[in-house]
Amino acid sequence: MRRLLLLLTIAGAAMPAVAQQRFTRADTLRGDWTTPGRAWWDVTWYDLAVTVAPGDSTLTGSNLMVYRVTDTGTELQVDLQPPLVLDSVTQGGRALPLRHEGAAHFATLPSAAPVGSMQQVTAWYHGHPRVAPRPPWDGGVSWNRDSLGRPWVVTTDQGLGASVWWPNKDTQADEPDSMQVTVTVPREFTQVGAGRLRATLDAGGPTRSWRWAASSPINNYAIALNIGHYRHWREIYQGEAGQLTMDFFPLDYHEAAARKQWVQARTTMQCFEHWFG
Repeated sequence: MRRLLLLLTIAGAAMPAVAQQRFTRADTLRGDWTTPGRAWWDVTWYDLAVTVAPGDSTLTGSNLMVYRVTDTGTELQVDLQPPLVLDSVTQGGRALPLRHEGAAHFATLPSAAPVGSMQQVTAWYHGHPRVAPRPPWDGGVSWNRDSLGRPWVVTTDQGLGASVWWPNKDTQADEPDSMQVTVTVPREFTQVGAGRLRATLDAGGPTRSWRWAASSPINNYAIALNIGHYRHWREIYQGEAGQLTMDFFPLDYHEAAARKQWVQARTTMQCFEHWFG
């Protein structure tokens, strides 16, 4: 026992002092969901529309944010990380006064809306998003190329925040009840998103739009860009409560291998359905 105590004492004495971590104003605006610009409104719906240009690595778009008023407030915080630019925040077609504090942007409403009412604003933005230096460990947008040398664009933002590529209320404490995402890309690409593919909008020009919808609450970081030369097939899965569709999107040159490997998706679904419902 004496020997054990001695070893513990020596080990404890040798441990280096740990520096106290200091939090900045930017940390508070990023992480605290109870700040005055966030606490009084609850997101219920996002309608994100973004055009992605792999040629010059830019994004241009808007996000309609529908929210429920839960308390009195007139300043609304929208998060968007530089170097992206938040051009404006509008309500009823009119631009709201806007001030900027780093990645937090504050729109001033004309007056406080009644508690319990549903309101909406639209955030408009453009620019070059942060490039992910070491995806997925460091977040941002990856302007990559696939094994055939063709553009392949993906986002990784858990931890860093979804506002690295689209404007939103960037806190995991407030998920939208549902969401729609429309991504416009050069017509040779496919955009694979979260939820279900609702429409492919093709006006016959150089671009096409892919519209995805999530009908359940979803984390902001689960919304992602996956733009490339994908193949698609659908299978019917006989679930415990009825038939479900399963959609698969491998890169085109991986289709044959994916059809063999992804048979595991059925047993995975059986496991999840059995244990979690």
